[in-house]
Amino acid sequence: MLRLKFSPPSALAFIIATGFIADTASLPLVTSNLVNIVSANYFDIGFGRYAAVMVPVNIVSVLATLLVLWIVYARHIPKTYSTSELSAPESAITDPLVFRAAFPLLGLLLVAYFATEPLGLPISLVTGIAAVALMAIAGRIWQGGRGAVVSVSDVVRKALGKSYYSQSVCTWWYMVWVMQDLLPMGRKYSTGWDNKVPSLLRLELGSYPP
Repeated sequence: MLRLKFSPPSALAFIIATGFIADTASLPLVTSNLVNIVSANYFDIGFGRYAAVMVPVNIVSVLATLLVLWIVYARHIPKTYSTSELSAPESAITDPLVFRAAFPLLGLLLVAYFATEPLGLPISLVTGIAAVALMAIAGRIWQGGRGAVVSVSDVVRKALGKSYYSQSVCTWWYMVWVMQDLLPMGRKYSTGWDNKVPSLLRLELGSYPP
């Protein structure tokens, strides 16, 4: 924002928009954020079923968020700005091989999520296989590690650091706290199909009692 020479109101508009869209656009898939993963796992909601319900919700949510943000901040958004002070986009890519491999791998991963759901394979297993494949590419395993741009061991060590565990534990306890309030509500509205899963959160069309 400083390099673009945005005024404080303009910078605030982009910061708020980024934060809101990051939240509202993280609804469509189980893997979109950590809360989705915990919720889907707790209520045993499959990847395909979750996406079928939440993708339309996500589209409406994003459009509504953009509309509200435009109404509130449109007057602060500059129509044009110079990018001459910005670094070249390719300078942000540390490892070009990993960058090029990541896109087809993500596409395969998404297909694998849907394909493996009927088999009952956990999402963590599918994701883990893709992560190992990407780490193998980053570590140039077929070259014995020669030519690697990023140290895979350093990345793994940092990923398993204190900040990751702190976020996971905090999110988990937040979800536990929420479930403790919602489970009695679910039992109240239960259809008898599965008393362990609240009807209000089962995400099944037509699951509510008349």
